[in-house]
Amino acid sequence: FFDLAWHSDASADAVFVSPPWGGPQYHYSDTYDLQSKSIGGTHSVSDLINAGMAVLARSQATRGPNSEGQAHEATASGVLALFLPRNTDLLQLAQMVPDACVWHAERNVLNGVLKGLTVYCPCGTCKS
Repeated sequence: FFDLAWHSDASADAVFVSPPWGGPQYHYSDTYDLQSKSIGGTHSVSDLINAGMAVLARSQATRGPNSEGQAHEATASGVLALFLPRNTDLLQLAQMVPDACVWHAERNVLNGVLKGLTVYCPCGTCKS
């Protein structure tokens, strides 16, 4: 994903990512550390958020002028969604997201058991 996000001109209207949680060992941790370099040993969830936003921003840039002939803002537009472990610290996540973005968190429950969290950023809510 990082090669695609940083080293290509790929763009998208929506990006959904589910970073590796660390296997069964994550069950033994009180909270899932979003700042750990758990993605390939070199990237954190913060890096994943930035890469996803970059892909969405390229999509905005390729749209051309709006109906009034003006360029679109240079902010991301679309939706970035992350599927995270149930023991994710939402306060830690809030410190990682871009300033002035509105995020929505959804608890994923199956048969009465919390399985994970999905957080969404409708990126049009981000202000530069």
